[in-house]
Order: sequence, then C-alpha cells, then structure tokens
Amino acid sequence: MPTLASLLDDAGPENPLSPYVSAILDSGLIVTLRDGSGRFEATSPALAEVLGHPGHDHLALGQPFMGGQRFFDEHGRELTRSDHPAQIARRTGIPQRQRVLGIRTADGDEAWLLASFMPVRSTLDGWEVLSVGSVLGRSVFRPPTEAHETELPASEALLRFAIDVSGHRYVPSQLVAHLRPAASAIAPEPISLSLMLRDGDRLYPTPITRYGHHPLVESMGMSEEARGRWDSERTCYVPDLRPTDIVGDRVVVEYDDPVRSLALVPVWDGSRRVASLVAASPEPHALSPQQLAGLEALGRLAGPALQPQQVA
Repeated sequence: MPTLASLLDDAGPENPLSPYVSAILDSGLIVTLRDGSGRFEATSPALAEVLGHPGHDHLALGQPFMGGQRFFDEHGRELTRSDHPAQIARRTGIPQRQRVLGIRTADGDEAWLLASFMPVRSTLDGWEVLSVGSVLGRSVFRPPTEAHETELPASEALLRFAIDVSGHRYVPSQLVAHLRPAASAIAPEPISLSLMLRDGDRLYPTPITRYGHHPLVESMGMSEEARGRWDSERTCYVPDLRPTDIVGDRVVVEYDDPVRSLALVPVWDGSRRVASLVAASPEPHALSPQQLAGLEALGRLAGPALQPQQVA
C-alpha cells in the first residue's frame, strides 16, 4: 500500500490525484511536510497567511523553524523546540493527533491551531512528518490564562445580578434593565441579546443588548420541530447559520440584519422553562463554550425573578 508521502510525491500534473491534493492545499487548512531532519519540504499558503506573511507560501522551506518563532502549548506555556509535536513525531515515529499549538505571528499576537502531526516515512535522519490542521478562532479557543481574564468580569457580573434580583419579581421590561450589565459582560458586542417569552404560539421579544440585531417577531405559528427546540431542556446553538437555515420556523427567530450565530438559552424558574435568552451575532462561531455556560447560568438566575404569567 502506498504511503501518504508517496501519494503526494506522485501527484504530478498527469496524476488524477493532483487536483485533489491542490484542493486540499488551497482549502485554508494548514498543511506542512517535513523531511527526516525536521526541515520544511512543503507548506500550504495558509501557513504564511496565519503567520502574517500572506503570499509567501515558501516562507519556511528548507528551515526547521521560522526565524524568531515562538510556540505555546494548550495551557499558554512556551514550548521548547524539542517539545514541538512535529519534532516528537520526527524523533519517535509516534503520531501526535489533535494537538493545540500556539504560534507567535508577525504582529506579535498568537495564532492557535488544532493540528495532527503524522509520521509517514522513516529515513536515516528521522521520520518525515505530515501535519494537517486548522486555525482556532478566539471565540473557539483561548489558553486558560487568557480565558480566566475574560471569565472573571463575567463571574463578578453574574454575582452582582444574583444579589440584585434575589427575592424580587419583575415584568420583562424591568428585568432586562437588571440583566443588561451581566449580559454585556458575558456576551459583549457584536452579540445581541433578547429575552423571549412565549404565550402559546406567540413570541414576545424584549431586547437586552442590541447591536443591530433586533428579533422580527410579532406572531408566528410553530411546528412540532420548533416547539421541540423551544421547549428543550438544552441550549440550541447554531454556530454557523446560513440564510438557507432560516426557513419559516426552523430556528424560531428571524432578524432584521444577517445573523451568522444564533443561540436559544433556556430561562428556568425551578424545573419550568419560562422564557429564552436569544443571542445573535453577525459573526460565525461567535459564542465560546464559556460564554454559553455563562448565559445558561444567567438563565437559571433570571427565571425566579421573572413575574409569572407576564409577557409584556
């Protein structure tokens, strides 16, 4: 059976694999091939793009590392070059799958990758290593040290909200005034938040924070699928919403501006779902797991403070 390295070597212009290899390299994936000594033999254009050198896909060829490069593990700690997963795979022949790796970019920031480093052929100098990975957006991944800095203000805002509303009941228009500081800390601009109540098949939105995304809801009938989403005990999060996804009641809510991320977070009063927090953003993958968890905590705290049987 041919190795992946030999397939890449054989994928010349006449080879039927050639257009597929080209498509992979042009797809935006970070693809690199290192020889047995660890030097780059080939890279995809996406690597130079991520490092802040667009158009220089030959940037690293013939080198074991890029000049001035620094690397970080998933905890945000600096990696020595010998501990780089590509070098481990080169020395040992053991695959390093789904590794999170930070790389210092040209502007001094860090880019975070999720990549696998696979040994494909043994040589006298070590294993040739093929790596394939993708960029992790800041809304998807932050190292724990950075995430803690982000989460601390949100935790404080949740605590202030809990103390503020404890023992009180508010109609929606009053409750959103108390929700706004905590919601803004958990999901800042450009994420817009609304408190959505339902009375039968009629939905009532009250904006909490609005950055150009106001729900367009007056009255709408909901199918069984929509009722299932609305009544679910779980958060419904669509991280990459497309226009074709908004068909009738498929996602329950339509907006006056294009939305690429949408979440429906339950608001609980005890074991009863009394409303939803609806988060919308013009950016895909806008809500991190930490932000969703923060909104779910806010929903648990807000439910007991919502005046029963009030939708306006």
